[in-house]
Amino acid sequence: GWDNDTSSTRCNFGKCFQDGWVTTQRDGQVSDTRCNFGNCLKDGWTTTHPDGTTSDTRCNFGKCATDGWSTTYPDGSSSDTRCNFSACMTDGWSTSMPNGDSIECRCSFSNCLTEGAECN
Repeated sequence: GWDNDTSSTRCNFGKCFQDGWVTTQRDGQVSDTRCNFGNCLKDGWTTTHPDGTTSDTRCNFGKCATDGWSTTYPDGSSSDTRCNFSACMTDGWSTSMPNGDSIECRCSFSNCLTEGAECN
């Protein structure tokens, strides 16, 4: 369910896609994300994991908010994200993970831009 099994994301300064965000995982560990060139939705972002490794995310066609994104993980594997109804920032998204799992994310208060998201 959404309650015990979720990770939570909080925007830095209320501006996720300009200033980045912090994600607290299910186990309490924290990842820190910074936007590339101050524009996550165009230029993608880099996430630093609790162990110090990083993942790099690139927007599809330079349009993360409508076209989704792909992420390359420290081990070289990658995931693919598609926006729900071509509107990631209000309707959320679905990510196909390297292990075949799918992660569904929904925007808090239908506003991922300022309120963050919950994923399971």
